[in-house]
Amino acid sequence: MSDRISAEIWIGGNIPEAVVSDLCAAITDEGVALEWGESSFQPKTAGDLKTSLRENDKQVRLLWLCDDQASWGQFENLERFLREHQIPFTRRTEGRYEYDPEIVEYRPVYGAITLAANHAGQPTVVAAELEPVEHLLDAAIKLAETDSGANIASLMQTALKLLREQLPQPLPPLEPFSIEPTCGSKGGEDDDQEETEEAEADEESPAVPGG
Repeated sequence: MSDRISAEIWIGGNIPEAVVSDLCAAITDEGVALEWGESSFQPKTAGDLKTSLRENDKQVRLLWLCDDQASWGQFENLERFLREHQIPFTRRTEGRYEYDPEIVEYRPVYGAITLAANHAGQPTVVAAELEPVEHLLDAAIKLAETDSGANIASLMQTALKLLREQLPQPLPPLEPFSIEPTCGSKGGEDDDQEETEEAEADEESPAVPGG
């Protein structure tokens, strides 16, 4: 039996129209919701997805889903689907008991990166891992009092390398969620509406003699 932990996921990027129905099925099967404590979201069309978008803290419109009873704080099947179809996402999981909060960032070019986080959802670094950086910087400062040149530069470069290894890898932000039409299409539901409007217009237009 798995532990149930609150988690949320932001989905962005340009979604091929051909996978929209499968994405809707993956969301439905995962049992996620559009608001905490609400019943599960069961989208059927691209329109259902588009009308459910919301802005993140950077004013980017994304698909946000949540579950306060997520198995191990993950959306295993949904996340697998997103990775298989190279759809970028950010998942944040709250800590519980012996489980620390975490952030999972997936970008097609970089793969999935898991980061330790605090309860505010911010990435964290283990203090002990930064002690070598402190020692190197301390040595560089002491050396600068009596010497200058290559020795100091070498210490600083090593310290910077160690620091960068501990800091989260810079990643591009999530791009707005959008549906990429297939060839000859304008976005799924928009096509249906356009065909309906054209049919109604043809019915209302008077016949042209000899036409």
